[in-house]
Amino acid sequence: MKEHLPITDCKAPQARLLGANAGWSVHDFVCTAGPGDRAFEEQHSGASVAVVLSGTFQYRTSTGNELMSPGSLLLGNSGEAFTCGHEHGTGDRCLAFHTPKNSSTTLDSPR
Repeated sequence: MKEHLPITDCKAPQARLLGANAGWSVHDFVCTAGPGDRAFEEQHSGASVAVVLSGTFQYRTSTGNELMSPGSLLLGNSGEAFTCGHEHGTGDRCLAFHTPKNSSTTLDSPR
């Protein structure tokens, strides 16, 4: 029988800005939450694309949920609420690319 850990307060991930310019930013997100921590709700402030580098987490939106693992791509829609939980293990790390809400910036190479 699996032992259930007591639920503690949520542990939001720590973000480190790696780079930014007008219309885009790149962050390294590290989360240390585990099965005993509450899932936390957030909202995408703009469009985002993230790749899971390590660990696993459950990503839930109004359209469904998915277990994210290394190599998974996460596509976030501006204004969309989501919840992340760690029922399957402790911690994860993601590299995330963001554009602000209503941005017309493209992420192509400079000319």
